[in-house]
Amino acid sequence: MAVNVRAVIFMTQAFIPYASRGGRIVNLSSISARGGYATQSVYSASKAAVEALTRIWATELCQKYNITVNAVNPGPVDTDMYRAAGEVHLARMEEQNMKTPAALRAGTEDDVAEIVAFLCEERSRWITGDVVCANGGMLYT
Repeated sequence: MAVNVRAVIFMTQAFIPYASRGGRIVNLSSISARGGYATQSVYSASKAAVEALTRIWATELCQKYNITVNAVNPGPVDTDMYRAAGEVHLARMEEQNMKTPAALRAGTEDDVAEIVAFLCEERSRWITGDVVCANGGMLYT
């Protein structure tokens, strides 16, 4: 909770004074916020809290400071953390990925980074309070 929730709160508080004429905040959530997986209760709850804060701040900060607030909710992404989960977990994830209707693979860091970059651009100015699910079709919302 300290990293996933408190850090998001502290970073947002620190950002506001520097965004006097508007800005963009993009938080990172997780598919676990929506799916809730066994042994990940605290992690799932912390990411659900990030999504709730995103929606609340979208109203508060857009009206007062012209800051849009969104989140990206990635599914499994092939990172060092993903690979460090152990062989049993990786085998389960690969099996799940093969059942995914669209992607049939874990995402890449670039898959997520492209969405974050778009949400930081001026052309996304009309998007706020949204949680973009980037999971290759693993979970439809």
